[in-house]
Parts: sequence; structure tokens; C-alpha cells
Amino acid sequence: MDANEFTHENREGGSIGIGAMIVFIALILVAAVASTIIIKTAEELQQNAENTSDDTRKQISVKVSLVDVFVKTAADPLTTGSNTDVATMEVIARISSGSIGVADGDLEWSISCKVSFSAGTTTFAVIDSGTADMKALSDTIGIADDDLLLGGTYVITTVGSTLWDEIDENGDENGGTKNLADYAQFDEITVDAAWDQTTGLDDGVARDDAFFDGEELNAGTVFKFEIGLGTTNTDASDTTIDADDFILTLSPGCDAEAGTGQTLDLRLVVDGGGETLATLQIDSLTLGSSVM
Repeated sequence: MDANEFTHENREGGSIGIGAMIVFIALILVAAVASTIIIKTAEELQQNAENTSDDTRKQISVKVSLVDVFVKTAADPLTTGSNTDVATMEVIARISSGSIGVADGDLEWSISCKVSFSAGTTTFAVIDSGTADMKALSDTIGIADDDLLLGGTYVITTVGSTLWDEIDENGDENGGTKNLADYAQFDEITVDAAWDQTTGLDDGVARDDAFFDGEELNAGTVFKFEIGLGTTNTDASDTTIDADDFILTLSPGCDAEAGTGQTLDLRLVVDGGGETLATLQIDSLTLGSSVM
């Protein structure tokens, strides 16, 4: 073998070796990229699975159960001369078994109905909604200030000139440090040792409030709250349901669509948790009658 042939063979061997090395490096790069993609995809799938699991758990475990819904008050929304529709309802509900993290102020309610024009065939879907103010079943209203009990939890209904400043506000155990002028209707209060019933001026009124805003309710706790239906006939210039009640600046409610024989759809949603759906059938306007 002469020198030229030896050089040629070496060149061929070197080329094959370099080609094999290039292929090997390419395979390593492809494998690295593929493994990175696989790992990233696996992490995303795991994160999505965890999020779905958390959402599902909350939907299942963090919710309330409806016990019953009663007619609380009736009204005459279209001024016909007699009560024709439900105005407010009392809802009895319970924190579902195993539910945690459900606090006063976390429960939103919505009532949906179909509103038809008095003349014509036009129909709109209308929704009333609000935040449930959870109360204990034994909570009452219209309590005179001199009947407030030490350690009791209340909401101020009317301020008057009662010395509310001697009452602890929001249960913060500060002994009522706010000035009298700073107290207002709907303030949550706890009666502490500083309260002197004899100095109350007897013109302020409160109501019981077993659960303060943000206070967590234990699983199995039964509570109540009130639903007030909004005004359907928002245009006060007449007593008919027409296009004037649906202009952009107005927001009609369902109070004229809650008569005997009509149905309403109720939806309860826990903030960050599950929902409860129910159809309410109004068979009677008798106060205290069930609509479930």
C-alpha cells in the first residue's frame, strides 16, 4: 500500500468517525430536548391534576345544603290592591358534612326568573343576587338596648342616642374604644363588662347576630338568612311591566314574578367552593309556607 492509499483510507475512516460522532451528539441533543419536553409536560400535567383535584375537592366538600325555604313576607308590587307576590323568603340551610372554611360572608345567593311584558310576548331573564347574612335559628330582631346581655353578639339596628360607645365593636375586646358618633347601623357588636344597661337611653335597637362577618361555621351548623326580591317594576311612573323597566340605568328584580303558581330558580355558591341548586315552587302566599 502506497502512501496515497494509506492517506485515503485514513481520511475515509476519519470521515466515518466524525459522522458517527455527529450522529451521536445529535442523538444526545434530541434526547435531551425530548426529555426536557417530557419533564415539562409531566410537571404541567401534575400541576393541572393538582389544581383539578383541589377544585373538585372544594366543589364536593365546601358547600351548603338547603333544608327549606319559607315565605317571610308578601307584597303588592304592581299595586293591584292586595298582596300578589312573595317579597322576602327565609332560607334554612346547613353547612354540609365534611365542609371546612365556610365563613359568614362567603355564601352568595341568586334568584332567577322570567319577566314578561304586560302587553306583548317579550320575555327577559332576570336575576336577583346578594350575599347571605348568616344567622342562628334563634336570632331575633328588635331588642332594646337595655335587654342586651353580657357576652351577647348583636348588630345595631337603630343607633338613636344609646351609649353604643360602651359596647365592644366587632368583638375585638377593646371595650368600646370608638366614639359614639362613629357607630352606625349594621355595626356588629359584642356586649362586654364595660356596658352599663342602666345608662342606656333606651332608644337604640339591636338584633341578635350569632355569626360575625368572616367567622367560620363548623360542618353541620344550621343557619338561616333572608332573601329579598328586587323590584320588577323599576319605572315608578306606571304599574305595568314594559320596556321602560329595562333601560340601562335600571336593574329589574323578581318581586312581580313570585306569585302563586310561579317558579323561581335558586342558586347558592360558596366562595371558592361548591354550589347548590333548587327550584322554588310558590303554591301559597301564606306566611311561613314552604316553597321547596
